Amino acid sequence: MSMALPMAFYVFHIFLIGVLNFLTRSKFAKERAVKLSYFKTYTGDAPEQMIVLGRHYDNQFQVPMLFMITCLSTYSFQSINLFAIGLAWIFVATRILHSFIHIMKNDVLMRAKVYGLGLLCVVGMWVNILIEMMS
Repeated sequence: MSMALPMAFYVFHIFLIGVLNFLTRSKFAKERAVKLSYFKTYTGDAPEQMIVLGRHYDNQFQVPMLFMITCLSTYSFQSINLFAIGLAWIFVATRILHSFIHIMKNDVLMRAKVYGLGLLCVVGMWVNILIEMMS
């Protein structure tokens, strides 16, 4: 049983979002839909698609970093079990679904529900760590 697989899968997911973000920004810059000066402070006018994708990429360095720390803590505290691995994979699935919703539909309520489920997975992983440490 390994926590490395969901972590690695998620790292590649973040990488793909980063590439998509870069390609989208490049496209709008080449089309002159956004001034290059926009990228100095990220203020001013920019296409909504570019802003949404940029925010989504930034989101990958908030709760998802807690997920990575939690996975490493699960390993460090020798708390790896099927429950923890299952929660890790569910977290990854929620983040992929969150990406789809945010980038394609941007349904705020649905996004919030999926975000909340992912956050509960991280909390559940910490509960697992604590239970494993006490036993």
